[in-house]
Amino acid sequence: MNLSNPKGVRLLLPTLILLLFSTAFAHPKSSLLWEISGHGLKTPSYLYGTVHSFDERAFRFAKLAESYIAKCEAFGMEINMSNLEGVDIFGMMKYITMPGDTTLDMLMTPQQYAKLDAYVTDTLHLSLVMFKSIKPMFLLGMQEGMSLSADSSDFLDEYFMKFAEKHKKEIIGIETIEEQVRALDLVPLKEQAKMVMDMIEPDTTKPEASIEDLVDIYARGDLDAIYSYYKKEDLSNTFNAALITDRNHRMADRIDSIMHKKSLFVAIGALHLPGDEGLINLLRKKGYALTPLWKKD
Repeated sequence: MNLSNPKGVRLLLPTLILLLFSTAFAHPKSSLLWEISGHGLKTPSYLYGTVHSFDERAFRFAKLAESYIAKCEAFGMEINMSNLEGVDIFGMMKYITMPGDTTLDMLMTPQQYAKLDAYVTDTLHLSLVMFKSIKPMFLLGMQEGMSLSADSSDFLDEYFMKFAEKHKKEIIGIETIEEQVRALDLVPLKEQAKMVMDMIEPDTTKPEASIEDLVDIYARGDLDAIYSYYKKEDLSNTFNAALITDRNHRMADRIDSIMHKKSLFVAIGALHLPGDEGLINLLRKKGYALTPLWKKD
């Protein structure tokens, strides 16, 4: 893994960028784009649900988003991708490595470890020994992360960031890399290891979901459908709290603070928007009016 450049840094967060994620338009209540107003705001800000993908279908509503980015003073995203060169990779190793002398083979049976070793060798062309002390969650998206590092395309979030930079908008990270990585510590290592094995040995009795399915759902612009898809997944309460709900509360507080200083267009993974503890509802609880915005073809 090359961690000396911004694309390499992305490999530190493969799970976070992968787990977030018809030609008919969705009903407006399912819009990916929301206007935030009221509660003392002088000008509106905007919330947009993204998907971390460079599939062209994910860009279906990019022009709509651009028109609202242009209205705002600042552009917010989960992590400020424009300053990754300054990330202290060595300082972050304490967050991505397991404590003490714990290694992957301690978290699974010898048979499971052998299957994981074969998988890593076949897909990444690397030995599992290289990752023996890495927390299992970081293996979940390693294959896709390597593809992202090698691909010269921008995924949707980066595309919006570069558009904002071109139009002289301030770029703001709603979270820090350290906060996202440390969130994984709430998921027990044994549970992380089980998730890795479920990835390489999926339950054949259940319909298999794919990234293609997720991008198709996203391309409809149907936030309700994205949330329904997510609710069907068999994820633990601990996982939900660590990577979704706890982060939603933190992001809602920071968006609240920023909007009173400058108008903001914030692009956050679509999965963080819906639900009782999603950003839409949390911001409404703070006193804001959130109005779905839509545009027909």
